[in-house]
Amino acid sequence: MKASNLEPSIPYLVHRIAVRIEDSINAKAKKYGLRIGEIRILMRLLDHGDLSVGELARMTSIEISTLSHILKRMSHNGWITRARHAKDNRSVLASLTDKGRKLAVVLRPYIRRYNDLAVRRIPAADVAHLRDILDRIYENVLSTQDSMPEFPDFPERKLQVAGE
Repeated sequence: MKASNLEPSIPYLVHRIAVRIEDSINAKAKKYGLRIGEIRILMRLLDHGDLSVGELARMTSIEISTLSHILKRMSHNGWITRARHAKDNRSVLASLTDKGRKLAVVLRPYIRRYNDLAVRRIPAADVAHLRDILDRIYENVLSTQDSMPEFPDFPERKLQVAGE
């Protein structure tokens, strides 16, 4: 086996970083009854103003069905409001409440600190290059997602399903 086959995959390396940061944020946000997904939503709404569910899904990488449940919970807890878009009754807009805005403003520097710590001692040009590479990897994944072959059938699984 070649040594390159033993190297961790790029998705694993990215996921490993994300999991550690998410675990830390989740532990600290627990006092507000929030998790990383809610924090992402608060930050996007603070930075961009009112957003549709679709826009929030794209900006947070949260699936729409999951996002709908999170928004309902956040609305119930008074962090956001949800309302039909004035120009498109099919679209729902999420907005920060005063309570949600105040919390987002308080949390923003703490959330940004995670990024600052992650890239400390790495030259700005390298960080910019890394962002560019990660954006290109993301585009590669999006553009090839539908062309990836299905996994093959696995006979033992067929037998197990039939016998269940």
